[in-house]
Amino acid sequence: SQIGSLPIDGKTVFGSATDNPDDLSSYRAALITADGVSYLEDSQAGETFFEPQDGSGNSDRLVWRSSEITLVPSSGSDNWRVQTWDSTSGRTVVLGSALLLNGTSETPAIGGEVVPVCNDTQAFFSSCLSEGDGWSPAVVAFDLSEEEQRGEVIGTGNYPAAVEGGALWASGQLDDGDGTLYGALSRWDGNESTEIFSVVSDEGVWGISGVWAEGGHAAVGFSSVDGTSGCYIGIWSEDFSRCEALIHAPSPSVVGSLNDRWFVWGAGSQAENADMYALEISAGELLDLGSTSGYSRPCVAAEGDAVLVPHENGSSAVTFSVGELQV
Repeated sequence: SQIGSLPIDGKTVFGSATDNPDDLSSYRAALITADGVSYLEDSQAGETFFEPQDGSGNSDRLVWRSSEITLVPSSGSDNWRVQTWDSTSGRTVVLGSALLLNGTSETPAIGGEVVPVCNDTQAFFSSCLSEGDGWSPAVVAFDLSEEEQRGEVIGTGNYPAAVEGGALWASGQLDDGDGTLYGALSRWDGNESTEIFSVVSDEGVWGISGVWAEGGHAAVGFSSVDGTSGCYIGIWSEDFSRCEALIHAPSPSVVGSLNDRWFVWGAGSQAENADMYALEISAGELLDLGSTSGYSRPCVAAEGDAVLVPHENGSSAVTFSVGELQV
């Protein structure tokens, strides 16, 4: 009845919850504590149900994605919407949606695992964008002061990571692969984008498979088209003047989470290489967070040392624990 997504601190988790777990269409975005649940949105009315899923943020503001859940196979479509809640107003609003962006609920699912992110003024997400007779991946910015907006398309790409005044994002989609890899990293300053670096390799085709930014750090995942060489994650100062760490993971890509002190990661929904880890960036200390096959996606709070770790529970649903990282 309670599904964790993001630790706010050592006692509070953002996620989804319900008072009736037998009804899959009753889950709502919520703040979850040991003492109970505070719902961030009302029960949904009507035939269309959007399930709250992964988000990011802190105690002041949260942004998250929801996706339509139907009893009919979706054929790879993702009818998403991006929502936000802020502690000052206490309101939850819809910032944008696939329907507002593309005029259809049949938007194809984009490659990779993407979570909405935000800075003080804007939220960022990526989606497939309708262009003529086809679709292309695109990064979209939403004004946090507006509701129900189409959003501003930054460019063709994926994996936005919010920074002060703008966002980092992966640009230059590779022709090889399944649309999850990109050949360059760019920074958007609120008006235009500039390229930070491009990916060049003498050993097969490599591209960017993830971007994260928080607390003065930026992390970028690099994967090969065939996936056999694992994934490398570079961690830099946010202005990319200093490389702080280089990590190798055996999985083809990783799902990561970053703050001013920690980078935590796992293989996401992949069945193999399900170990999860946390790196204390300044000291270079590595912690083993266990293994959860099929749900290897730990998450660290944007502020502090709180971490949420999923656990296998036999044939039952995945369970979650929240603790404090220490070296």
